[in-house]
Amino acid sequence: MGSEAGLLVRQTETATVRSRRIFGLRPGEFLRKLLIEALLVLGAVAVLLPLVWMLSTSLKTMGQVGVYPIQWMPDPVMWSNYPEALSTIDFA
Repeated sequence: MGSEAGLLVRQTETATVRSRRIFGLRPGEFLRKLLIEALLVLGAVAVLLPLVWMLSTSLKTMGQVGVYPIQWMPDPVMWSNYPEALSTIDFA
């Protein structure tokens, strides 16, 4: 106890306050990131939906194009529309 004689050791009990975290993020951060992700998904759908519609329409017969409700997968699939379009239109 010779070297510890003048040393005052004080132990304090610290309370660990755990914040409510969701996936390691504070609630405000989580909501902000969730909103950004939702907007990105909606934006991707808004961009991709017309492309899917054009591809689907290119594989339909003329009678299937304006049908309601929308038929996303045409039956029958008209792959012959592509060679016909390429031979009909003069690209030169």
